[in-house]
Amino acid sequence: MRPPLSKAWLRLLAATAVRQRSRHRLYRFRFRPAPAGALRVHITPRFGSDRAGATVTLRPSTSDRRVFEQIFLDDEYDLRSLARWPELDAAARAEPSALILDLGANIGLAALALHFQLPTARILAVEPDPANFAQLQRNTAALPAISPLHAAVAAHDGWAHIANPGAATAGLRTEPAAPGAAGAIPARSIASLCAGAAPLLVKMDIEGAERDLFSADGGSSEEPGAPAGGPCRESKPALPATNGSDQGKKWRATAAWLASTRLLIVEPHDWAFPGQALSQPLLAALAARAGDVVVRGEHLFCWR
Repeated sequence: MRPPLSKAWLRLLAATAVRQRSRHRLYRFRFRPAPAGALRVHITPRFGSDRAGATVTLRPSTSDRRVFEQIFLDDEYDLRSLARWPELDAAARAEPSALILDLGANIGLAALALHFQLPTARILAVEPDPANFAQLQRNTAALPAISPLHAAVAAHDGWAHIANPGAATAGLRTEPAAPGAAGAIPARSIASLCAGAAPLLVKMDIEGAERDLFSADGGSSEEPGAPAGGPCRESKPALPATNGSDQGKKWRATAAWLASTRLLIVEPHDWAFPGQALSQPLLAALAARAGDVVVRGEHLFCWR
């Protein structure tokens, strides 16, 4: 006999049923109870040639339900409805195994949504929290295109630890740690993660760490532990004459990978840390690169 569903899961089923009445829903869902009060969901895309879908498990008393609703009911990662989707789709088709970085992958739901839309791309899903990472591995085990990596994201390779272990599972932050410290996990720079490849798409939800990532040198030749050469490190956009201005200096010292990334999806976190100007380095880098910025839900879709 199957265990009864909790009230939280029943609310999710009700919300799904309401949204499924629309003719334009992107996914079909099949729900069933799982051990320990969890909920198992089979997700089938209504688009594309591969309709096999994937099965994920949502944990009780976590942020999993809210994240699922944002991604699969509110369609916050629906790339296909964006005006420049044909350009992204064509680029992915032209380069089999194009690289997507999912930074702050949580339990893998965003990686799944990106995989369904760009099935030929390879996705490196990076998550620092051990419990989230274990669930990420389980949720993506049947999809070889998604490779989970237990690590934090930082301006330079090194070590980090979870700074707020008691926070919600979708709001965990990392801070630098000493090698060998209790709870230390590897920290990887974006240049190191790219390993010489130019990413097609970078999705970034790293709970405020974006300030340090865009402030420091995330791709210069002096970066410790990063591979030598490659477009992820060396390709930079042409800058207007700055006469040594701070804008030009900042850009040359930050995130060379951004120049070769066609689409950056990032969630700013100024709302969580008021008065700290967390997004200022990000906005400076985007202004130097130039391109389109589209706001959807909690995210900025930043096109090259």
